[in-house]
Amino acid sequence: MNNDFSPSDWYSDHYSDINVSADPNSLAFRFLHQKIEKSCPKGQYPNILEVGSNNGEHISFVSRNWERYIALDLRLPSSEIYEKFKGLDVSFEEGDVQAMPYPDNSFDRIISTCVMHHVNSPEGAFREMLRVTKSGGIISIAVPNDPGLSYRFLRHITSVRRAKKMNLKEELNLVHALEHKNHFLSIDAILKWVFINQEVRVSRYPNIFRFWHLNFLTVYTIRKKI
Repeated sequence: MNNDFSPSDWYSDHYSDINVSADPNSLAFRFLHQKIEKSCPKGQYPNILEVGSNNGEHISFVSRNWERYIALDLRLPSSEIYEKFKGLDVSFEEGDVQAMPYPDNSFDRIISTCVMHHVNSPEGAFREMLRVTKSGGIISIAVPNDPGLSYRFLRHITSVRRAKKMNLKEELNLVHALEHKNHFLSIDAILKWVFINQEVRVSRYPNIFRFWHLNFLTVYTIRKKI
């Protein structure tokens, strides 16, 4: 690794190969995306916005009764990804969750998968999500319990082990340090403050104990009341 190392390029080149949560063949990948959908109330969500969508990994887990599915990310995916979702009313758009280019009350559902550790302002991101969600709409937010003991242990025996075999452990640790700006407890406190007047349900996994260190994933399901 040298001074020209680029975290953005690293994500493009290695993210899906090393991070098990982005590997469609891994148990962790399926577990994450299935739990988000399990927590979402049954209903019709014709207009869906996913923020931090990357290459659209979550889309196949969502019940396909939408009329419009916007996958928003800081970077647009490759042409192969566009082809994969051709004909499914999915559009990939470039933008920042902290300042989204959509009118108020635009979407029936918002989905955020492991994004809040990365943003500069979780408060700004949460307020934007609330702004563009229709009254009665659902916001699904999945947050890894980093730096909790359970999360760190799971990461060590999966992603870190893969990186070590590929001689990329040093790069992985640097990218993780640069990108995971926000502590789980900070995200949790800010979320509950921003959504204080909304209906919030919290699901912890594996939920053997409520202590945050012993759970590696938390899914928040928020229904917008006002």
